[in-house]
Amino acid sequence: MPLINITLKPGFVLEGSVGFEATRRFIRKVYGRELPALIIANIVPLGLSPETPEAGVQVQHHDYDEDDVNVADVWVTMQLSGLEGDAETSTDTRDQFLLLATGLFVTHDMEPPLNLMTEVFWVPSQGAGTVNGEYIEW
Repeated sequence: MPLINITLKPGFVLEGSVGFEATRRFIRKVYGRELPALIIANIVPLGLSPETPEAGVQVQHHDYDEDDVNVADVWVTMQLSGLEGDAETSTDTRDQFLLLATGLFVTHDMEPPLNLMTEVFWVPSQGAGTVNGEYIEW
C-alpha cells in the first residue's frame, strides 16, 4: 500500500497563487486528493502491484516547523511496502514519481515549485485492514 506524505514549508506561496492559504488549500484539497488516482493510473511505470486499489493509496499532509533548516518548499515522499528492486528499477520508479509529482502542477496550469523534492522509500511490511469500507491487505 503506497503511503504518500506531502510536507509544506510555512509561508510558501506557489507562483501565480494569491497567497499562502491559497497555496495550502490547493496542495491539500486538489493536489493531495488527486494523487491516489494518478498513482493507480501509472501503476505499471511505478512498478506497483496491479492489484493495488485506489483506496490503498494513502495521502497525509504535514507542515515543516518554521525553524527547520535546508528543507524544500514542498517535499513529497512515497513509502512502498516491499523490497526495493534493482538499481535500475528503483531509479525508474523514483524518476517516474518525480514526473508525476511535478506534472500534477502543470496539469493545473501552475509552475512546479523551484524547491520541490520527491523521495521513494521501500520498507518490508505486512498489513491488512479496511479503508473506505474496502478490505486491503499487503
